Amino acid sequence: MNAVVNARIVVGDAILENKAVLFDEKIRDVVDLKELRLDGVNVIDARGMYLSAGFIDTHIHGIAGKDTMDATPEALKAMSVALSRVGVTSFLPTTVSADWDSVKGVLDNVRLVKEDVEGANILGVHLEGPFINPQRAGAHDRANIIRPDYSLVVEYKDLIKIVTYAPEMDDGMDFTKRALVDGIYLSVGHTEASCRDTMKAISMGVNRATHLFNGMKPLHHRDIGVVGAVLMSNLVYCELIADNVHVSPDLYNFVVRLKGKERIVLVSDSTKVALGDNGTYDLWGSRKVFYDGTSVRFEDGTLAGSALTLNKAIFNFWRATALPLHEVVSMATLNPARSMGLVSKGSLSIGKDADMVVFDNNLDVYFTIVGGRTKYVKRGF
Repeated sequence: MNAVVNARIVVGDAILENKAVLFDEKIRDVVDLKELRLDGVNVIDARGMYLSAGFIDTHIHGIAGKDTMDATPEALKAMSVALSRVGVTSFLPTTVSADWDSVKGVLDNVRLVKEDVEGANILGVHLEGPFINPQRAGAHDRANIIRPDYSLVVEYKDLIKIVTYAPEMDDGMDFTKRALVDGIYLSVGHTEASCRDTMKAISMGVNRATHLFNGMKPLHHRDIGVVGAVLMSNLVYCELIADNVHVSPDLYNFVVRLKGKERIVLVSDSTKVALGDNGTYDLWGSRKVFYDGTSVRFEDGTLAGSALTLNKAIFNFWRATALPLHEVVSMATLNPARSMGLVSKGSLSIGKDADMVVFDNNLDVYFTIVGGRTKYVKRGF
């Protein structure tokens, strides 16, 4: 048995002190420090820092020089290790629009490596594209965008957890119906959908919006579109890229007031540039992007994902909104877990997986535990 002591323990509705978290591969108990029996217990001293459930990144393309689209075991394993350094304990490697043979190569690679990583767990795949609207391609290659076709997806239905798609491109909503029946979560994104299109998809069971405000028509008083539909619906989780570039921090409180803190999912949408130095990178083949320390862009200025990490997304959102820290942490732990029906992750509740992270007031990560096993310790901790 193991115990984390001297931590400010971040739980869903509070921050607890003078408690200890007992765990093996699962969370076994949360007890008063004075009741802790140390015989046979391995003690981890959090030194007064925060302890929370591990972060869950449901939209991440790459980090530390590696990318999902590399489609190699080395890349996914390196991403898993790098993510543990920033407090992520579970993630969905995320694709971009490519020819379908390349996408299949990515999916096959994830299936091969999924159970053989040494850092953050791989939960499955987030398929972002190619089933999107070319008018809202963003960083996606328009040449590889196609209409939603479930016959392409069905053999990977056990692996694909989320598909970002444009519902207005789904003729007869056949893709929507079949994906939802097979337990795939659909996310409206890179879309020109009207409010009516979006509400129809939501009524069928679509429960997510991909990076709200980005890759969709802006809110307009005569056509409120996807943004209006998502903000009005209490059924939909909305991703936010809180790098203070994709979305102005002035909007964070606005979204909280309309959506409620329980329906916001913070994501990184990071590329291989994350944790790297400023400069020029080759992304998704030979496409050059430029990182200036703030944003990642193509030569024409188009944003190409981010260099954000999820711990910094939490920090940015916390600083801009002044919400209680435990409420913001839930946006990267409990909310993403619930958005995908993951009952074993997302909080420090007894019986859940022992996925945990220790961090300081700046959200700098010092210790990461995945399934009860230590995956990262900051030098000197």
